[in-house]
Amino acid sequence: MDIETILLVIGRVLLASLFVAAGIKHCFVAKDIVPMIAARGLPYPKLVLGLGSAFEFIFGIMLIFGIAGPWAPLGLAAFTIAATLMLVNFWDMQGPERDHALMCFQYNVAILGGLLIAATTAI
Repeated sequence: MDIETILLVIGRVLLASLFVAAGIKHCFVAKDIVPMIAARGLPYPKLVLGLGSAFEFIFGIMLIFGIAGPWAPLGLAAFTIAATLMLVNFWDMQGPERDHALMCFQYNVAILGGLLIAATTAI
């Protein structure tokens, strides 16, 4: 195995681990997240959280193992865009709360960049 392949695999594991861990974590903190989803006006917030968490976990595993070529990172990219627009509404906030949300938004933009790079480098 050459160094480029090794770095690619490590990068995919690190990037995907964010989604796998989040999918698992949401199972334990649902009581805190469901009200946030409901406050954004989405119907069936428990179902939305459950489906979103399952999606993160499954597509994260697919990205780790290189399953489905570019579709796993592109699916996670679409998920990241949707979740960011629905839940990281820094434009509606003020003060430290806005600063934190803006930082989360910027992190998600960087993660989106990594996912797009991963989509172009299917093993």
